[in-house]
Amino acid sequence: MKLTKALNILGLILLTGCYNYSEKYVGYTGYMNMEGDDYKSFLTGEMTDSQKQVLLSQKEEVTVEEEKTYTPVYKKKFLKTQDLAEKLNLELPLRCDVDWNSQSITSTQAVQPGAFFVERMDGGADLPKLIVEKVEFKDVPLEKVILKILDKTGVELYSYEDLSEKVSIESIDGSLENVLSFVSKQVKLYYTYDARRNRLHLSRTGKWNIHLPFDKEVILSVEDALRGAGLNNLIVDWEDKVIIIEGDFIAENTMRKTLLEFQKERFLVAYDMDIYRVYPKGSNSINWINMIKAFKRDTIKVSSKGIIGRAISVSENLDIKSLHTFLKPVASPVLISRGTYVLPNHWQGRFDIGKCSRDPRLETDLFVMMESQFKERDVKKDKLDMKMVLRTSKGDVSTFKLPSRLGENILILGIPTHYFVEGDETIIHPNTELLVFLSPRIIELVPEDEVFWND
Repeated sequence: MKLTKALNILGLILLTGCYNYSEKYVGYTGYMNMEGDDYKSFLTGEMTDSQKQVLLSQKEEVTVEEEKTYTPVYKKKFLKTQDLAEKLNLELPLRCDVDWNSQSITSTQAVQPGAFFVERMDGGADLPKLIVEKVEFKDVPLEKVILKILDKTGVELYSYEDLSEKVSIESIDGSLENVLSFVSKQVKLYYTYDARRNRLHLSRTGKWNIHLPFDKEVILSVEDALRGAGLNNLIVDWEDKVIIIEGDFIAENTMRKTLLEFQKERFLVAYDMDIYRVYPKGSNSINWINMIKAFKRDTIKVSSKGIIGRAISVSENLDIKSLHTFLKPVASPVLISRGTYVLPNHWQGRFDIGKCSRDPRLETDLFVMMESQFKERDVKKDKLDMKMVLRTSKGDVSTFKLPSRLGENILILGIPTHYFVEGDETIIHPNTELLVFLSPRIIELVPEDEVFWND
């Protein structure tokens, strides 16, 4: 009883930081209710034994309640964004949802000429229309170079950057804007003019707006292309369809090169995918060859064996719904992750299973690397050759090269779930396996004047 009581009190302390303590005991109400002469004689010690006996005879059970307050002490938590705040990601509903009931293997997006462009957002006001007389420098600290250029202009220099590096510049003159632009490119600095304070700010980093006249899934593709190039300091404004990016000269060159390559691609390849853990209902593994019996013989177009597992290309009649129908008698597929990935034709991209996972599982460390070669011929012969690599943080799991045609679906199957188990024992059945279902589609980017609208 004492242990139970102690555990109850401990639980209350952990939840609220305090608890109410209640105890029953025999109270001598005669003593408790003393007053007047009795109370005086009790204090002075003059109370007789007979008087004490009378008081002792007056007793009853009394309950005393007392609230004790304790402040709980916690160990310092590892400093990171709270889990629920981390999940507040505006991209997840776009990346991690697939409507299998309304898919189109091809779609077209009109691109308004000139609407896809980059502009610097922290350039400030225009510089005064002033002329800089001919100057030249040899091994002069950068700060003195800028101050010399600004001499007689009335413009102040303001910067938190280290301007002690020495520079050499041959004879130069011209407008203040042209001279500062030339020098800033030489030393890889950005300048901003504050007209109100008449100040010139120098910084190693700049900010740009990338205007994207596309649907959200294509904007995701541009974002992924930039992140894939190592540019992670960016924010997407979904309302205005703008990517805001910050970086130095190297980052700017990488950004412009990546966007230039992106603009050259007319076709984007989108992958809608489901990833399952499949539990067999019996003691045996799933007999996938029965798909030939369940569907038409020509449903399975191509089969490719990897280091472990197998990839097959199937006709469109073997879709996600018919796959579940086939599995229902023999296995229980549990959805691990679902999502969409869009990348330019000929580019390589990856889908992180953990980013769109329903719950933490063994497979959430897995990601699917994809590289596609789309060759436009005609509706029935459009080729979509793919290279797919399954990879974890520890290295490659398997690789598949698979020729297919537009409209076909891809299944990766036969990889045991035990592959992802660490240790020698697990409660997962040894015939449980990974199943990846991919449905590729093409997004064509067409200049607006080339699009034929249907009434």
